Amino acid sequence: MVGTVGHVFTVPHPGRRASSTEGARRFGVRAWDAAIVLSGVVLLSALDARGHVHAHVRLTETRWLSAPSSLALLAAAAVVAGLVGRRSEVAGFLGLAGVSFALGASWLLLGDHRFAGPVILGLSREHGVHIGDLLAAVPVLLGVALVRWALLGVRRRAS
Repeated sequence: MVGTVGHVFTVPHPGRRASSTEGARRFGVRAWDAAIVLSGVVLLSALDARGHVHAHVRLTETRWLSAPSSLALLAAAAVVAGLVGRRSEVAGFLGLAGVSFALGASWLLLGDHRFAGPVILGLSREHGVHIGDLLAAVPVLLGVALVRWALLGVRRRAS
């Protein structure tokens, strides 16, 4: 980071961390850029798959959204969270955590799909917990980790 003292420019030693808020960042700008690009690739892939994948996310008993469209919306939200994360690491982590929790919920709301597997816990004649529903724990646990990283970032700023 370049700074000024009086009217003289100062440049910190390359091996030393800057002492401003920039030095408190643990997730570098390049990592946020990589998250943005990855989210963009998922967004474009989901948009391309809309006519080919016939799974649906149940919104209500009578309303459904195609799974690729749902994934595209989540990927767009992840792109926005990544852009925000470049400016504010804590807000970026919280945004990605929200996307991760929404992805876990979307997995549970998927209609009939090939990864559902057998029912391991019947809730009613038409509803139950499938073995494939356990995969929803992956994005939920990732969301918990992202919230934890955001809280650690808040604590670092406070100290």
